[in-house]
Amino acid sequence: MKFAKISTEVPAPLRRLLRNVQIQEKRRVKLIGNAVTDMPCLRAALDFMDHESGENIYSGSIKGARKALQRSARVSLPAASIQTEPDTPGVPVPCHVLRPSNCPSVLPGLVPRVPPTCSGKSVAEVLQEVEVMQTTGKTSFAILDHLHARAGIPWESCAKILRSRDPSLDDTSCAMAMAAREFWNRLTEFTRHYANAVSLRQVKGVTGEWAFVEGQELDVWLPGIHVPAMHRREQYLVRITSRGGSLLNLDFYSRSYLPLFRAPL
Repeated sequence: MKFAKISTEVPAPLRRLLRNVQIQEKRRVKLIGNAVTDMPCLRAALDFMDHESGENIYSGSIKGARKALQRSARVSLPAASIQTEPDTPGVPVPCHVLRPSNCPSVLPGLVPRVPPTCSGKSVAEVLQEVEVMQTTGKTSFAILDHLHARAGIPWESCAKILRSRDPSLDDTSCAMAMAAREFWNRLTEFTRHYANAVSLRQVKGVTGEWAFVEGQELDVWLPGIHVPAMHRREQYLVRITSRGGSLLNLDFYSRSYLPLFRAPL
């Protein structure tokens, strides 16, 4: 970057001050340029960092700019140095993991991912299936979900029917089962949204299981989640990682696959 030559007509004290400012700015430009060259992922991170870090880098002292760049580097490490999932080569795992207090309160594992189909059977016939499930050690959450889906009756009614057989099934248990089923239903919808976005070339498709989620739907899908301000977006791409059929993590990305954060489940 070239700066305008300081006129000799400018008083000497002011000329020295302007010259020092120019030297500082040249150092700043060189510092940012070297950081982006060494860590290409910082080029995208600079566009999304929080206000305080941006101020330190672009208008603060050189020392403050250097510290802010180091902080950003810890958040957005180069893809080559980040562990990647086997089925998504080149897509880095987010470095930031939400604290337990900021994670969703929903427990998807309480009910199976694929819901039971409505059978058209009477409630008495479905209750016979419930008896078999109880003898095989199925949880009250799975049994409640099964009765709701197979008999096609409201959750509250299912809970009342089962409470005579299992007194431990309270309103809280019913709410937890409902939230788990709602999680899976919405995830199915969001994975379809991702497939549609890829087919319309709105986002680049990659391997693995992905979902496309609007930011305003996040609180409904994942009640209790608290997303740090620097990671908030209007839309998210979410990678679902599982092992042995058990859901492990939701990895959140921007639409350009910039890694944001991980929400363990």
